[in-house]
Amino acid sequence: MRDRVNSRYLEIGERIRKTRKEKGWTQKYLAEKAEVTVQSVLYIEKGKRGMTSSTMHSIAGALDVTSDYLLSGTGQPYTVRDSQAAIKLAAFTEDELNEFILTVNKLSEMLTLYKETFFSHQE
Repeated sequence: MRDRVNSRYLEIGERIRKTRKEKGWTQKYLAEKAEVTVQSVLYIEKGKRGMTSSTMHSIAGALDVTSDYLLSGTGQPYTVRDSQAAIKLAAFTEDELNEFILTVNKLSEMLTLYKETFFSHQE
């Protein structure tokens, strides 16, 4: 019964596997980044093992998602970087925010033009 799958563990493991695969990572690469064993990643992803809070934070940090996302699976996996960017944006004055929006819009226009110029022939 040691390898019995716990449904809660399986849900968390599936979110970890999905996020890892979206990044194109192997279990070995995730294990190295999270500083855990490959066997731990394998068992966690298969729902055969739970995690300590330390392991969960290590894996979440390596995947750049929140521990809440791994546990709950609700909403989007907001990254640590997204949170840091939101904190910085919150400190902007209205004028700074307007300038930032203009810059982002210009960048978007440039990227659209680049795409049309270099990739339109491939469609």
